[in-house]
Amino acid sequence: MKPSIILFLSVILLLSCKKEEQARVTEETLLASLNGLENVIAQELDPVNGYARLFAIDLTLPVDHNNPDGAKFVQRMYLSHTSLEAPMVLHLSGYTGSRSRVIELCATLSANQLHIPHRGYEEALIEPMQWEYLSIEQAAADNHVIVELLKTIYKGEWISTGVSKGGMTALFLEYLYPEDADVVVAYVAPMISGYPDERIWEFVHELGVDTVWAGIREFQRILLENRDSSLHYFEEYADIRNITFTRVDMETALEMGVMEYAIYLWQYRSGDPYFYQTEDITLREIFGRWVRIAYPDYYSDQLQLFSNLFYYQAFTEFGYYDLDDTPVADLLQSADRDGLKLFIPDGVETEPDFAKMDRITEWLESSGERIIYIYGGVDPWTAGAVSPDPELDALRVIQPGANHRVNIQECDDKSLVYDKLDEWLDAPVNRL
Repeated sequence: MKPSIILFLSVILLLSCKKEEQARVTEETLLASLNGLENVIAQELDPVNGYARLFAIDLTLPVDHNNPDGAKFVQRMYLSHTSLEAPMVLHLSGYTGSRSRVIELCATLSANQLHIPHRGYEEALIEPMQWEYLSIEQAAADNHVIVELLKTIYKGEWISTGVSKGGMTALFLEYLYPEDADVVVAYVAPMISGYPDERIWEFVHELGVDTVWAGIREFQRILLENRDSSLHYFEEYADIRNITFTRVDMETALEMGVMEYAIYLWQYRSGDPYFYQTEDITLREIFGRWVRIAYPDYYSDQLQLFSNLFYYQAFTEFGYYDLDDTPVADLLQSADRDGLKLFIPDGVETEPDFAKMDRITEWLESSGERIIYIYGGVDPWTAGAVSPDPELDALRVIQPGANHRVNIQECDDKSLVYDKLDEWLDAPVNRL
């Protein structure tokens, strides 16, 4: 063999060995391996929730994935690590991040978790905000880049999941990048259809009998019939919470919160009569119960970015419901059925493409496999539940009586979920 050929083969062998050595990540080299990923800065934090290790990972991403040399933003994520061999739960929040929140699938699968906030929100800020890139495709591309990077270290099975908008985000990722996850578990993830999506209010109004709706209507009307006193209590509440109302003034926030009340009542309290009781209690107590359900902080200046981001997506891509003015139309002075559009910042254009959601829903229902959908039987968002074709290898569970906080543990027949996870995954399933 010629010396030049021997030298060439030696170089190839050496490079191959170095590549294999770089790929051989150990517990001792994990932090260094994370920092060796392209555009990543990782730091180790004190672990929580019984995990062996916790990492904060900052990844620099393009604002527009179609223009990778353009503006950038930093995506923060939190990696709760148990072992390099364990499965990875890709927890897509849809909103902000959390270093301490761990989804139940992690215990079910003894898994690592990668918790990722949504682009634009706190810990993934785009400054200045470029609204046209707050889209399903751009956010999915963020998550796809993250998956490709971390899969070079975590070689086990990947399970994508999220709750509500996070569940939607997991479904969008599956639609656009079906190879990223081995299994998807989407909690209370509605596929909304246009604005207004009439199905949501129709669903809610079928939940209560006439006496229930008479009670809710009376509760709503009392708050606006006693407007001055309600606004006084609202001002006290705002002072205690140290929040202000300028873009959406307090009177408008009160009216919108009253019109949305029934949605939140069923979404988080399953229509609990305590929260629309009016007999033998004071107006202050009625207001206090309204605050606990309506959570008017969402209308405040302090949560404007959070609300603006969500409603921008609602009125450009997702769709949403309008406000129900029927019980209090004669009492309104400031807000109207389109009141939620106040959350669209001045000068920001919203050109809706609601057909996008219909296309994704059609794909999920006709082609999406290895997906588990979990919904609550009295959650208004179940009006937009995905209905997969019975021939698909997918599972939908609607738990009677459960609301927007439903999880696997609350399901009457948890074995349906565990059996599917057992069937689809090599990782052992802990039947909790």
